[in-house]
Amino acid sequence: MKNVPLFVTLAAIGGLVIAMVHLGRLEARVNELAAKGGTAPVAEPEVAVHMARIQVYMDKLYWAGMAGNRELADFYRHEIKEVMEVVAGAGIVEDGIDVSANMRTIGIQAIDAMKMHLKEKGLDGFRDQYGALVVACNGCHAASAHAMIRVQEPTENRFTGQAFTP
Repeated sequence: MKNVPLFVTLAAIGGLVIAMVHLGRLEARVNELAAKGGTAPVAEPEVAVHMARIQVYMDKLYWAGMAGNRELADFYRHEIKEVMEVVAGAGIVEDGIDVSANMRTIGIQAIDAMKMHLKEKGLDGFRDQYGALVVACNGCHAASAHAMIRVQEPTENRFTGQAFTP
């Protein structure tokens, strides 16, 4: 550590000591909660974070289906379902509206209908089935007092780094 002033070295060591003290306090608090049978609080992402993930997967589902790639379309349908299940099981109530219940009764039913369609008819009628999914999403937004959020069929493929053809 040639040419490093002493005060810089001392400041770095001081910063490490302070960080270690804070980590020690945090660890003590977590252990205290665990001893009481509790767990440390975990911040759940805001609903909008989950919705953004669903929208990305919806777009990719669309492009896979339009490219005739049933396997990839089913993969993204499954990814959508996983995120929907997280929201459905999270007990999310915002402004008195049970978002989780809406996801169970509107969103999950619509994505399950897409699963049955892919299983029974493959990609025949895919665009219409995708349209029904979009309608369900917009219906759920309306039921959750977010009618201003309207999804639609993608018009341009923004995922230029991924091939959607089989």
